[in-house]
Amino acid sequence: MLKLNRLNRKGVEAECIITVEDIVGLFEKKVEPTTLYDEDGNVAQTVENPSTYEVHFTNGRDIHVTKETYDKLVKKLSVETL
Repeated sequence: MLKLNRLNRKGVEAECIITVEDIVGLFEKKVEPTTLYDEDGNVAQTVENPSTYEVHFTNGRDIHVTKETYDKLVKKLSVETL
């Protein structure tokens, strides 16, 4: 078992305990940038949004975690990069 911080629906971190053997995948989901327009409808600014990270389990459940937690989990699981 492993205790980590997940993000709840409001984006606030909360602790949870997971069974490592139940993890079936870790995913980074890229979020489209936000485009801000001026009063004339012209693009004024494009703001990059951070990616979200999901941990999926065998029971179909998933949790969202921060980049920091995602990186720690990848390291803990000894994930190999190809």
